[in-house]
Amino acid sequence: TRRAFLGAGALCAAGVLIWIGLDRSPMVPGVPTVEWHTARGERKTIRLPDGSRLDLDADSQVQMRFGSAVRELRLVRGQAAFAVAHGDPRPFEVAAGNERIRDIGTEFGVLLDADQVSVTVRDGVVELQAAADTPAATLTRGERLRRSEEHTSELQSHSFISYAVFCLKKK
Repeated sequence: TRRAFLGAGALCAAGVLIWIGLDRSPMVPGVPTVEWHTARGERKTIRLPDGSRLDLDADSQVQMRFGSAVRELRLVRGQAAFAVAHGDPRPFEVAAGNERIRDIGTEFGVLLDADQVSVTVRDGVVELQAAADTPAATLTRGERLRRSEEHTSELQSHSFISYAVFCLKKK
């Protein structure tokens, strides 16, 4: 009947408005955002849908969007370590500040601290790019790159890296 038809239409319209309201993230469009955070003194280990592991340090926040073409996370604040699952054809990318870190099969940590991003590679290779007009930096096992918003960079290479404040846990 007409009343049922109008009710169904209103319900559909409300659903679309809710979906639009939830999809305001600057990340992968059209894919829902999942968010985790930790309080001071709290740490979390999260198993991601693709089998990767996220270790979130204290007082940190990360957003995740896994779409059909990309696995994307955004470190909003704090520090996180990633052990990326192999065998998934979608790129695994982490945004932190102005930096984009693209995994090439690895374990790495990211620290977002005010105007500086620090990326440390425990195993494997990552690609780090500040902006589309800047060349990408490739980091391998045992390297750390610190870069500020002014694009000043400091590359450190170590034979063995320990995450000074936050250790990536082997599980």
